[in-house]
Amino acid sequence: MPRVSIVAAAFFALFFVSVAVVTLMFLPVVERDILEKITLAMDKSDGEVADLVVDVRGRDVIVMGTVRRKAHLEGVLRGLRELPGVASVENKLRWVPMDPWLLVARNADGSLQVTGQVKDRAEKARLSVAVRESDEEIQLEHKARIDDDIREATWMEKLGRSLPELMAMDAVKSISVRDGKVEVKGDVYSDSTADATMGLVAAVFEGLDFRMDSDLRVVPPPLAPWIEIKKESPGKLAASGTLRSTKQRHEIIGIAASELAEGASISNLIETGGNVALAEWWGSVVTVLPAVLAEMQPCEIEIRDS
Repeated sequence: MPRVSIVAAAFFALFFVSVAVVTLMFLPVVERDILEKITLAMDKSDGEVADLVVDVRGRDVIVMGTVRRKAHLEGVLRGLRELPGVASVENKLRWVPMDPWLLVARNADGSLQVTGQVKDRAEKARLSVAVRESDEEIQLEHKARIDDDIREATWMEKLGRSLPELMAMDAVKSISVRDGKVEVKGDVYSDSTADATMGLVAAVFEGLDFRMDSDLRVVPPPLAPWIEIKKESPGKLAASGTLRSTKQRHEIIGIAASELAEGASISNLIETGGNVALAEWWGSVVTVLPAVLAEMQPCEIEIRDS
């Protein structure tokens, strides 16, 4: 019996994909009619299938290939069976689940945010539990979506246990696990730290078919913040130091000026820059500085991380 083969790939919506190859040789009217209907249905589709092959043999149809979603598989079969003139549909389709993926990024406040796709709630919970078992004080915002067309992530728990240590290394900003690749981005302060970071990542995925990709930049370590304030008299004050932001610089001068006599002289030599570490003592200084400047005549205040 003559045979018609349709090989289709790429896009799928309701039940078919666009036609890549059509072989027509001496077709009977019935097969030609079924083929035209299948082709028309494929031309109207706009979804996604990994690959699809449809064989037409008389009124019988054989469908082969792989799909990424169970719903797509069911849609292909249903669409074929509903075509007028089709007597039977033999299913040789295989469902191949998609790979899970994760992106772990560090926020400015040191907390971690997770996005991605995982198989189920239990798998999502395994990451959260493992992170907190490793560091119970870490703040974790887990926004990964649940998708039952995703395969199991065998590396999830091990990654969770290692995340606190990984993300604490100098200034690692993000770790991405996707499409068989693990990518680490951020800034570190030495080649040895970069090597240690990638070594720890490789240990998490040891024995698995993942490629390690480092996007770590070696940069100078940030400068330590410091300030020095000298109040020689109610009418004269000098401030110097290095801070991260101009907002901090203006805040210090504003506090100092509020404790001086009207028309006082202020020398502001405080420098600012993005390569300055955060001043962990900043809140305390802002709180106590007004009282110190008001009570001490004259006074000299110096604050450094050490």
